[in-house]
Amino acid sequence: MKPSMKKLLSQVNKARLALGMNPLDALPKGKPSSWAACPIARALKIEADISFLHFASNEKAKKVARAWHVASDAHDNTITTPKNIANFILAFDRGEYPELRKSRTKNIIC
Repeated sequence: MKPSMKKLLSQVNKARLALGMNPLDALPKGKPSSWAACPIARALKIEADISFLHFASNEKAKKVARAWHVASDAHDNTITTPKNIANFILAFDRGEYPELRKSRTKNIIC
């Protein structure tokens, strides 16, 4: 099921606030099939996949886990990816949400 962009952005902003970051008006553009450059990863400055979200520190992982009410792993700075975020990542990787795809630019040599 394709997650609602409004609900997704709200959830991302809840995590951003828990991390001391400003909320976003929209998800950033990203690259499909990229654990470090998908819109979720870019919005939260993390590595993201459909099973786990990987944070720079255990403290950051715990803050977001508390904000989202999900499990965190005290040993490897990860939290379980919430179902709607995992569904978004899958949909984005399949080509849905084309408005969030970073356009490819070609290097032009003058």
